[in-house]
Formats: sequence, C-alpha cells, structure tokens
Amino acid sequence: MNGPTDRTVVLNGVPVKVIGFSRNWVSFSSFKEFISIAVSYSHFVVIGADVMDNAYSVLNTVQRVRFLLLAAAMGLKTVVTGCSFNEDVDPHTRELLKTAERAGTFISARDGVSLDRMLKFLTNVRLVADLAFGIDAEEHSLPLRIAAIRDRARRWREQDGVVIGVNLCGWHIKDKDKFFTDFIAALLQWDSSSRRVGLILIPHDTRNDRLSDLDTLTEFQTRLGGRITVIGTPQEVRSGIEAKQAVRCCDVLLTGRMHLAIAALDQGVPPVSFCYQGKFEGLYQMFGLSSEWLMAYDTPDKAVDTLRQVQDKRDEWSDVITGHVTGVRMLAHHNFDWLEGVGLC
Repeated sequence: MNGPTDRTVVLNGVPVKVIGFSRNWVSFSSFKEFISIAVSYSHFVVIGADVMDNAYSVLNTVQRVRFLLLAAAMGLKTVVTGCSFNEDVDPHTRELLKTAERAGTFISARDGVSLDRMLKFLTNVRLVADLAFGIDAEEHSLPLRIAAIRDRARRWREQDGVVIGVNLCGWHIKDKDKFFTDFIAALLQWDSSSRRVGLILIPHDTRNDRLSDLDTLTEFQTRLGGRITVIGTPQEVRSGIEAKQAVRCCDVLLTGRMHLAIAALDQGVPPVSFCYQGKFEGLYQMFGLSSEWLMAYDTPDKAVDTLRQVQDKRDEWSDVITGHVTGVRMLAHHNFDWLEGVGLC
C-alpha cells in the first residue's frame, strides 16, 4: 500500500495520526482513503520543512497541497508548519500555495529569508523556527558508541587538540577528486600548526546510497588514510538524534546539512556550512552570524580557512550563538500553535 502509515502519537495530550506520503499516493483511491482518515480529525497539518518549495520535486509539493485543499473542503483546519522557500520556485507552486491560503491554510516560514520570499505572493505567513530546535537530544539515551566518541574528544582536547566535526553531503560535490584533494591539503596544513586536529565524521543522512552522507564521509575517511586523527567514524553515528549528541562535543563544525547546523547552533557550537538552495541564510540571521560562514563546495580550502578563523574565536562566537538560543527555541514552539488553538480554532 502506498498510502498512509498507521501510527498515532500524542502531543500535549492531543492524539495525532502520522501520515507517511508516498510519491505515488495521488490516485483517486488514495483520496478516498485520506477522506476516511481525515473525517475523524479536526486539523490536517503538513510538516513544511524542505517540501513546500520543490526542493525534492514538484510532485512532493503538489501532492501535499492537494490534500490540504481536500481537508479544507471537508471543514478541517489546515496548517503548513515552518518551511524553507527558495528564490526560484516555479509559478505553479506559488499559485497552489495561494489557493491553499485562500482556503484558510495557516502557513509559517522557518526563517526570515523564506518569510520575505513567501510574503511576495502570500499575505498571512508567520515566522517560526525549525521544528528541530524543539528536540533535546540529551533527553534521549546516550548510546555507548556516542559516549565513546565524547570520551575520545575530551581526552584529545586535554592534549591541546582541537575537535572538528565534519559533515559532507555528496549531492552537491561536483568534482570529488578535486574536492577531496583540496580539502585534505587544507586540513593537513591546519594539523601541522600549533594545535593538532581531531575529526568527528558526522552523517546526518544515514541512508544507504552513494550520495548519502554516510557514503561520502566513508570515502573521505578512506582518502584521508590516517593522515589526520579520526576521533569518531561515520559508522558510529546512526541517527539524527545521535548526530546531535555527537556534535555537542565538537569545538566547531563544518557541515553540508542544514539540520546538522541547527543541531550545532542549538548547543552553542559554531558551524561553517556548505550552503545550498538558499536554506542557510535565514538560519544564520536568526543567530546574528555572518554570511561569510556560508561556503561553496568548490572552495573547500576557503571553508577550512574560515573554520580556523571561527575556531580562533570559538568562545566569543559560542556566546553570541547561546545568546540567541532561547528566543529561537520559543519561535520553534510556535509550530505547535495549532495544537493549542492559537488563532486556529
């Protein structure tokens, strides 16, 4: 069956049915099945995240708006939680979202840049922060694998070493040979200076395919060949929660995944990011950080140089980030206003 999952969770005492969309779940029979589920509920909520601006595909966006419109026609309150929005989204998607807003759908953007882009064609978008800021990884059990990484990092730092978190997203590296050559050369130059570098290789996407973080980081470790100490291997980090637990013990982070940058920022760890699809700019603005920390994959040597500069003022930048965390977490909580009936009932 390509339709919904059969899973219910409870949020703030309210039962919430989780529906897992399939790219094929757009047939007439699927609409009928959706109606049979939705009729028992008062709200239909789409987790906006990366899927409302065609970041994965136009179909991923269109299918969700179709169900939003169907739910609204049934009399349900409809919601799109905080989402990113690219500059170059196709006009059809914009029109669909305008239709959803006219049907009463409550839409929020997860950063100020996305908000400004959406307010060019919508009228009632609210600013929130990413849902991930509401996740406290320390409330989850700490696997022995992650505890071991933290212990190694502690001992490395006691020897005056610097602990660098590294995440690489294979989707966006066009020339791997050149990237790895330049990246490793820059890291080796840093490692030969006064403070030795220890790396924690942190996948956020642990899917098993050739473009996953896991595959890319494993290839990086192979090419590195032991020339720089690896404190934590990509195989030791097996979920998004574990990634957040692992990044906590890094001095600074270099990441190609926005949600790992979020995990770092939420814990006061300064991240330098390989940016893509316009998704990082608004996030960095929320923490008062410079766009100079946003890198392109074709300049890995510049990324490492920026990382070194951030590390040199690590405590200062950590204080800046920590000073914004409480406010950003409060914005993240507004994703759940629909649960509490704020402006929606």
